Amino acid sequence: MAHKEGPTTPFTLRREYESLISQIDRLIKENPAEGENIANRIKQDADEMFSRDDHVSWYRMAFLYQAAAHALDVLAVSSRNWREQSKLYEQAGLWYHFAAHSFRKQEEYRWAGEAYASSGSCFRQASVLQRQNNQNCIEAYKFAIRSFGRAKGVFGEVGDSELSSKACLAEQQLTEKLYLKTSPLKGIAFAIWGLFTGYGESFGKWSLSYLLGVFVFAVINRLAGLTPSQALLVSFERSLLIANPMGKESLLAIQLAYAYFNLGLGLALIIRRMSHRT
Repeated sequence: MAHKEGPTTPFTLRREYESLISQIDRLIKENPAEGENIANRIKQDADEMFSRDDHVSWYRMAFLYQAAAHALDVLAVSSRNWREQSKLYEQAGLWYHFAAHSFRKQEEYRWAGEAYASSGSCFRQASVLQRQNNQNCIEAYKFAIRSFGRAKGVFGEVGDSELSSKACLAEQQLTEKLYLKTSPLKGIAFAIWGLFTGYGESFGKWSLSYLLGVFVFAVINRLAGLTPSQALLVSFERSLLIANPMGKESLLAIQLAYAYFNLGLGLALIIRRMSHRT
């Protein structure tokens, strides 16, 4: 990066980085074959900053790692070979992760969160390519989960609940896919948790599942011979674990079982949300 006159601040370094990104995009567009060499040279410059013990060098190191990752990210998008594309995404994800660590050490949590999220996105793209081509994508899942998990944490530290929730959702969706690959029963349970509660993040989804259950069992009770008002009343009471004996006994057992399951999910959701606030 070119040095500028005047005091060197994180924001002047950010402008240097943005200028470097423009140069990278131009050079790769002009000569894509040189893209990896450009990325490796920038990464080497970042490595050289590691032994220096000053804040400016650490900021520059973070931006250089991020620029090198960006170069590979750009190359991956334009690649037509899935193996090469997957490799580029994985390497970019690793270098974005290096950048995020460096930003985090400087307590630049928002920049760290953005770099962690970019890392997660790259590993997720690699996993998609590997899965589509019947390759083992478990390691890519694990790296993506780790990166999105850290993005969730650092965005939370700066109070950005929206970006933290997005990173959390990506982390949980990938965790579900990982479990379905490595432990199908756990994966199915996790998928149900996601469907009913948004992976412990959505009271709206849980409320919808509760109301939908009341409605479905009311329809079943109506078809079983109860009047519309009786069917709705019975379904509502059973959803609250009140064993209204009207209607068929088999329906009573089934709805109570569903009610225990649904209310248990709601309790777990409340406990999870409260634990996050302590």
